[in-house]
Amino acid sequence: MADKSQPFLPIGSGEKAGGYCMRSANFEKPHGEWNTLELICFDDKSIHIVNGEVVMILQNSRYVQDGEKIALTKGKIQLQSEAAEVFYKDIEIRKLATLPAEYVQYYN
Repeated sequence: MADKSQPFLPIGSGEKAGGYCMRSANFEKPHGEWNTLELICFDDKSIHIVNGEVVMILQNSRYVQDGEKIALTKGKIQLQSEAAEVFYKDIEIRKLATLPAEYVQYYN
């Protein structure tokens, strides 16, 4: 959950918690209105933001290959929807030199 007062909880393959996590709250707009989604990834950290509200914070992102944990610091970007039609517009991708200062607080 996206709350800087909570400790990070290891999830995924080989961890105590399975492969799922939940958002902190639902900040999506009503059906028919556009939502603004931001995904900030830097090193092994990512922050998920919906309409300006942080909903999930990850660190130490990794995958397991042949029993070895490998840092997830590069790869493909996939846009998807689950069980519903979705439309995307105004997609922007930028390379970051550092984690934006306003989000460093989540990792201290």
